[in-house]
Amino acid sequence: MKGTGSAINFINTIVSEVEFFEIYSGQGLFHEQFGFLAEHGFRLADLLNSQFWHLGPVCGQGFYTVAEALWFMKIDDYLKLNETGNYFLTQEIKLAAAVFAFERFSYTYTLLKELMNRDKDEVVELCHKLGFDVLLQLIEIIDRNLSDYTVDNQLFPKHLKLNLID
Repeated sequence: MKGTGSAINFINTIVSEVEFFEIYSGQGLFHEQFGFLAEHGFRLADLLNSQFWHLGPVCGQGFYTVAEALWFMKIDDYLKLNETGNYFLTQEIKLAAAVFAFERFSYTYTLLKELMNRDKDEVVELCHKLGFDVLLQLIEIIDRNLSDYTVDNQLFPKHLKLNLID
């Protein structure tokens, strides 16, 4: 990641392997990756495929050993990098779709609403063109049910998911 230089500014989603325990000498650990990515505007979204073991008897014992970390660039940081025009709009909509695929509906909603504040017609047209009509459905459903979402934001995405499938 450190070798990306300024190219990291064009990355909005990262899945990385992270270690929580030094398995070999000099190995990079989670806290170092977390710090580096936080400095570049990323936020940890989830730990996937977590493992709590290691071949050595003293390493695992129920503690995190390794996982895959899912990182998304924070919306404000990403939009600041790409506020030079509509060149990045396709990438921003693809980011909304990627985040949606990981069921991070609040992030998807917030990003799309920010983009629509800039140019709603262009966003709608690109969503249709890219085959991401489901993103527009998400906006409609949350806007229609915003009061329910603010009362029950923990369970609402499960109901939302069912509504999108129907």
